[in-house]
Amino acid sequence: MESSGIQRLFYLGWTIIKLNSFFWIFAILGLGIFGIGPSLQSVNDLFFEYRMDYQELTLARMWQRFKINFKMSLADFYIFAAFWLVVGYNLYLALQMTGIIWLAIAFLLIFFLVLSVVAYDLVIVFRSQFQISRPNILKLAIISLFMHLGTLLRLVFGFVSLIVLTYFFKGLIVFATVSLWLIWGQVSTQKMRVMINDRLVTDE
Repeated sequence: MESSGIQRLFYLGWTIIKLNSFFWIFAILGLGIFGIGPSLQSVNDLFFEYRMDYQELTLARMWQRFKINFKMSLADFYIFAAFWLVVGYNLYLALQMTGIIWLAIAFLLIFFLVLSVVAYDLVIVFRSQFQISRPNILKLAIISLFMHLGTLLRLVFGFVSLIVLTYFFKGLIVFATVSLWLIWGQVSTQKMRVMINDRLVTDE
């Protein structure tokens, strides 16, 4: 028997809450700075493999993925975190200044921050599907930002919308924000990933 629309909505809602809870549990277990990257990748892996089959989303599977992803995903996160730190500090300095030039610089830095968050999202999404080296996956993420404008706009729209929604409904960060961001990343890049997969198969 096919699931009704209400059932599918329930499955999606429970999947979002469950995955978001997994993220926070393992991020805390990793003391934050050691847990965020691996937790993000592991949550994304679980959704990529099981979608809305929430019964298959278990702590045991999350722990297994967390251990597998730990070193690789930690390094991915630190690469982008270092960039965010540098750009964020320069943004802070630019906001202390007055004048149209500094305002333009501030907007440019914000633009780079948003693009880097989207690029990191792409790295996470690509890692769940493609077995390629870090330099290549970083290059693939950056190239994808500019090759697929529609995908870029969807990802930016989703990220900005989640930030705004979470600002007004702060409880979302506990129950939904992180998992929604990752799920939106997978949904938005589906066609692009099919194209990339076809290209990789052809190259082999």
